Amino acid sequence: VVYQDPNIAKLYNFTTNNNINLDVVLYDRLTNIIYVNAENVFLQINSSAPTNRNIKIIRFPNTIKFKNLYIQNDMSIESLLMPEVIKFNEEGQYSYEFRIINTQITSMSFPTLERISTGAMYIQNNNKIENIDFPVLNKIEAVSVHIENNENLSNLNFDNLVNVLHNSSNRTFNIRNNPELTLINFPNLININHSLYIDSNAQLLEINAPEVLSFGLKSPTNYGLNIY
Repeated sequence: VVYQDPNIAKLYNFTTNNNINLDVVLYDRLTNIIYVNAENVFLQINSSAPTNRNIKIIRFPNTIKFKNLYIQNDMSIESLLMPEVIKFNEEGQYSYEFRIINTQITSMSFPTLERISTGAMYIQNNNKIENIDFPVLNKIEAVSVHIENNENLSNLNFDNLVNVLHNSSNRTFNIRNNPELTLINFPNLININHSLYIDSNAQLLEINAPEVLSFGLKSPTNYGLNIY
């Protein structure tokens, strides 16, 4: 059985190999992949040839830990579902990335994700994403964060986020050029070591961060919070 089999639309993959690269095979009729046993996953999807695949949904129903999430220049995937993922990497691990750039993803589900440790976090140039919600995420450790140029993003919710950390200085958290964004919600945020830049979000009406004690704690400049 191969991925190109015209009778296969859904595939249950029972591999325990944590290195998943969806660029190494072509896809014809396959629309739905479910990775049942994958753990500590290094996921790589980076294709500029959308005719190579027709995958719409990728599920990781039992995965608890991710190492790397890299989806870029993919024009078919619409849903990324990770209902049990608790963490991205171990604390202080900055060797990998959380990258979703230039995709057709409409929904991402991280309902149990508590911590992200990553070199950089990118959610950029995704024209169909309307809402980004991390309901229980309480800590981000990242060199930088970029939520930028998402054409239809209207709500950005970090309901339980308390700390955004990195040990080095001059790091940034960027929310930029999201033309439909109306709400940025950080109801429990206390500390962000990075300088926070919120700019060029033409429809932005509300920034909710009632508990914040410090912005840009690791920045040597006076520009901890920048809104324009």
